[in-house]
Amino acid sequence: MGKQGRSTRGQERERFWRRLIAGQPGSGMSVQGWCDEHGVSAPSFYVWRWKLAQRDARRKSHRPSLLPVEILRPAAESCAPLEIELPSRVRVRVGPACEWELLRQVLALLQGPEAERC
Repeated sequence: MGKQGRSTRGQERERFWRRLIAGQPGSGMSVQGWCDEHGVSAPSFYVWRWKLAQRDARRKSHRPSLLPVEILRPAAESCAPLEIELPSRVRVRVGPACEWELLRQVLALLQGPEAERC
């Protein structure tokens, strides 16, 4: 079987367990009773609950964080049409003749590995 078939089957299995695990708390039933009613073992339920929590935590920690942006009117004497302030309080002023690749590289260096997703 090709790689695509395994991936789809794995995704279906994950969706099945996510639905099953999400439904248990609101059912008013114990985990054992819920599992008996749905024809799965309680140990499998606990393993999948742990596994999915780990996946969710990894996904959440790898998401790029959104930062607030404030657009300011430049001062009349300013020759930089764009100024970027990073969370580290580092400011980058970008002039009209800036090369975009150079700007991307500078931001990547200042922000670390997360900036490479730009």
